[in-house]
Amino acid sequence: MTILNKEQLRANLDEVIWNIEASRITVSEHHIVKLVTVAKYSHIDNIETLYSLGQRAFGENQIQQLKKRMGILEDLPIEWHMIGSVQKK
Repeated sequence: MTILNKEQLRANLDEVIWNIEASRITVSEHHIVKLVTVAKYSHIDNIETLYSLGQRAFGENQIQQLKKRMGILEDLPIEWHMIGSVQKK
């Protein structure tokens, strides 16, 4: 797991949001899209930084990892999602 600096994460997040927004507008100006960031293999510091940049929804597919992260990040009102097939560690 690599820790990225805030500017790298901001640039990556901005690019993803820009691409989503451009695609969304081609479908419908009224279409609502929610970005759920996959937290799998991400360092806790990266999740905290992304949260500070405005990202609120994060996804996991390992129950053990989700429980661990929810405990560590319990002070942040993160919207957690189970994504994909649930996997065992």
